[in-house]
Amino acid sequence: MKRIAISAIFIVGFILLSKNALICAAGDERFADVDKILTAYGCLENGQYAYGSYIVTKAKIFDSNYDISSIERIKNLLDTPEEFITVSYLKNLQVIEEVKGILQNELPRDKSGALRLSSMWLKKKAEYPENAASYQKVVDIIKNDCGLNNGEIKNYFAKAVENEVLKQGNEYLGKWYSPKQLKEDICKPIIEYYIDPTQSNKDKIVAMGAQLLKENQNKGQGYIEVLIKLNDRLATNIINKIHEARLKN
Repeated sequence: MKRIAISAIFIVGFILLSKNALICAAGDERFADVDKILTAYGCLENGQYAYGSYIVTKAKIFDSNYDISSIERIKNLLDTPEEFITVSYLKNLQVIEEVKGILQNELPRDKSGALRLSSMWLKKKAEYPENAASYQKVVDIIKNDCGLNNGEIKNYFAKAVENEVLKQGNEYLGKWYSPKQLKEDICKPIIEYYIDPTQSNKDKIVAMGAQLLKENQNKGQGYIEVLIKLNDRLATNIINKIHEARLKN
């Protein structure tokens, strides 16, 4: 009887801990801070990723099972931050005790860290659609290696995108629009494009940008600033399309 009571207490305690863990995770969907991770690993020099550093060379040794170095730029080199970060996470590359907390905060050694890592690549799919197939390959590697499923990857990414876009939207457009207006109208095309990077969704971003510039130059500039904060290349492409649309009208 005593053993049954102890087991019951353990089960109840485990359920409560699990519930608390879920509550803590809710609303924390975000992208990892790449610069903080690179700094922790000691491969950020003068604001640039130093792919020739010792720690990156060491990580490349562990890449034989994944071939992630072939995803971007030069094959057989971990020459982009995302490639290095992915290998270092999957192989749990160790760092000195003083900076372990940084890595744990940015990419925890649990499901949330793996989901955050996957989201990093899904974001790039929207920003560099010509490489979408390669980026999806990495997402699949992370999914299989970390025991994730497509549904939770998709849901986490969607929420991380929404949180990031609305954060920037509030920063640059908050003086004109409420959080509800940003979410349901002004920033909605950007969120939808990142989740589903089709040409029609990109056109909606262009249309919104052109509309805001027509209404108020400062609003339009704020919208452009949101895009720049998300990704320079995508922002440049959208800005060019907005100007083309305005010239036609």
